[in-house]
Amino acid sequence: MTRYQWECLLARILKKRIIIADDWENSYGKIKILFHEFIMEDSDDGKPIFMGVCDGQFIQLFKADGTPEEFGLATLAYILWKRNILIAARVLKGVLCPNNNVAESLACSALMQDCLLREDVDHLSILTDSGAVHRAISGEPVSEHGPNSDEYALLKFLASKFKTCTSTQQPREVIFPVDQLIREMEESGRILNYAHKAQEKSYIHVDENFKLQAYIHITNDLFPLKVVLVFDSFEKKPLLFQNEVNKLLPRGTVKLVEGECTTFTICRVSNSDAKVDESNLDTRTMVFVFDASLPVDSYKQDESCVIILVSEPHELRLMAQWGIPEMNTSTFLRFHGVEKETRNERKKRKKEARKERKQRTGRGRR
Repeated sequence: MTRYQWECLLARILKKRIIIADDWENSYGKIKILFHEFIMEDSDDGKPIFMGVCDGQFIQLFKADGTPEEFGLATLAYILWKRNILIAARVLKGVLCPNNNVAESLACSALMQDCLLREDVDHLSILTDSGAVHRAISGEPVSEHGPNSDEYALLKFLASKFKTCTSTQQPREVIFPVDQLIREMEESGRILNYAHKAQEKSYIHVDENFKLQAYIHITNDLFPLKVVLVFDSFEKKPLLFQNEVNKLLPRGTVKLVEGECTTFTICRVSNSDAKVDESNLDTRTMVFVFDASLPVDSYKQDESCVIILVSEPHELRLMAQWGIPEMNTSTFLRFHGVEKETRNERKKRKKEARKERKQRTGRGRR
């Protein structure tokens, strides 16, 4: 393959967001288009089709004599998109359930119940790697006395509450974002004090015309109590853009101009019409830098803030040179206080868990 052909192939893979993953069935590999962009068109009634991806992981518990317990523990995860905008990412840990099929069903039920609480979700398309869940949503009859019949009947009932609800069964490789979400939670150690969190940076890349929309979507989902908007030469930007920014600034916004850098500090921000329990809002500062090439000293914030560089496609190479990662689901988790354990902390926790199991086993034998 020539260099030109190789560059064309790479451009095609990036444009179509193709994932290349090892197959489970000992084949050399397979190429699968990510389905996270296949629902870009609206429904016939003009409303968007939301897409949800769900997954459940099950861990069997055992008694002291080695026999399995009646119930095990499940971790449920789901992600919800509106067109190509990520609007929800949730993980539920320590859920009691009898088997893996029920865990998959509960994850899907959690996704659909979340959607039903949102007034604008009329059309839903679900990706799952569970054949049983897919068949239940697709309309196959559920045996009244069959295994897990109650859970599958609940899925059919929830699906009937939408104008349209479809399901697609896909291999686990295609729904990897929810697996990544679960791994982040499994590797996380504890909820930390935000004052001791280190400053974080990540970037999102959008077209210049959609920078403000990206800001609105992120703040609607994370609800930070304090937001700082940073612009380079704000007064020189198009008047239409300045007006759009000013519309987003609530009363009490503090404006600061230092050289060519302009910052707007917004407290108690919420762009959503929904009522929010303010006691659950995050206390960390979220900094949006709308000109990614600005020197960091010009918008230096406190050590515990989260900095998001809103970069344009031509600035991606600069982000790579600076070693700044792209914003993803783990960013959502870390913003809410979840931090990975260090290697020594993980070893200590596992050692204590083994010691506790030995003590329980010893008491059972006596």
